[in-house]
Amino acid sequence: LTDNQAEAILNMRLRALRKLEEMEIRGEHVSLTKERKELTKLLGSDKAMSETLIEQVKEIDAKFGGKTQLGKRRTEIAGARDVAELSALAEDEEKTDRPDARVIQLLAQIKGHYRNPLVAPEAGTSVDEALQPDHRALVEHSRWLLSNGCDGLNVLGTTGGFASFTVAQRLEIMHALASSGLPLHAMMVGTGASALGDAVELTQAAVALRFAGALVIPPFYYKGVSEDGVFAYVANLIERVGAGELRLYLYNFPANSGVPYTLPLVERLLAAYPSVIVGLKDSSNDAAYAAALHREFPQLDVFPSSESVLAAARRAGYAGCISATANVTAPFAGRVWSAADDAETDARQAEVAAIRAAITSVPSIPAIHQLLAELHGDDVWSRLVPPLHALDASERATLEARLAETVYRREHAARR
Repeated sequence: LTDNQAEAILNMRLRALRKLEEMEIRGEHVSLTKERKELTKLLGSDKAMSETLIEQVKEIDAKFGGKTQLGKRRTEIAGARDVAELSALAEDEEKTDRPDARVIQLLAQIKGHYRNPLVAPEAGTSVDEALQPDHRALVEHSRWLLSNGCDGLNVLGTTGGFASFTVAQRLEIMHALASSGLPLHAMMVGTGASALGDAVELTQAAVALRFAGALVIPPFYYKGVSEDGVFAYVANLIERVGAGELRLYLYNFPANSGVPYTLPLVERLLAAYPSVIVGLKDSSNDAAYAAALHREFPQLDVFPSSESVLAAARRAGYAGCISATANVTAPFAGRVWSAADDAETDARQAEVAAIRAAITSVPSIPAIHQLLAELHGDDVWSRLVPPLHALDASERATLEARLAETVYRREHAARR
């Protein structure tokens, strides 16, 4: 073949290939145009969409249904053990000399629903000379608490100074803890505020940073507000933040807030947001109220606010205890919570109650700060944001005299 003949043959082949490609493209265009018309028609009719969906489900069932080779179950489902049997097992275990903590937690779950019973302090927050939060001291203290008897922490609660700090300062504290390497899954953070918008901003940050939960006190400036008003506040907070990852703990402290979370209000909130409202910290010191919550709402994690009742709380299946004085009593409280239920535990419980009584014999937040300054050897803890102020000489003398009668001072002297 000459060069011209060879080129002509090659050109004929290329033209044929291009023609085939053109035919394929035209065919695909016709097919897609037809499919587009069918989809447009389908989207224009609710009835047609329902019928199509039903047909598709039938086709899937025919291929992967429970009776097909691909869809049949490959594992067996056995009957669950009876709750009464599990409860009896756990109660028997509690009576042994060395009870299995996992079994004790099982009993708490059966009786009280909480996944991880805990002792948690309302971690204090120190401030520098400019009255700005001292992140370093807070992180160090939080690490000490988690290493000395505490299973979790409540940060930015009443003792943590949430009402003394701006939204910006509270956000800075949250970010400092998030970058500290401490386990945020063991921390709930106070995000309540009188202004709904502030509470929303703080709670959104708590969710984004992946704190275990947000602790929300009711809006506390207006007194005498109705339950409908408080419900609307909490509902708006949840709706604006989004219920997806949010876990909310209600903070009942009517002596300070003037606005209680009443039993009917808690019931309404649980009915409306069962996956969001997961617990309540009760600082009312009303044992009947806490018992009613625990009895009426077994799905709710109830936390009394005094380690003076730790042993009784554990026996009753409460979720745990969140206490201001646990900033100081943590090692003692941890022993009570994790110990066997025996006479020695009761004796330790009495010791913890005596330490708490000594601290609360004077203004408790300044007393806790004074003891933390002593504990950590850091004067930064002795500062408070006004209107709070340090103990005066008379109060310090009272505190010291009361503590001298307790195991706290005896152990502290031994460590020295």
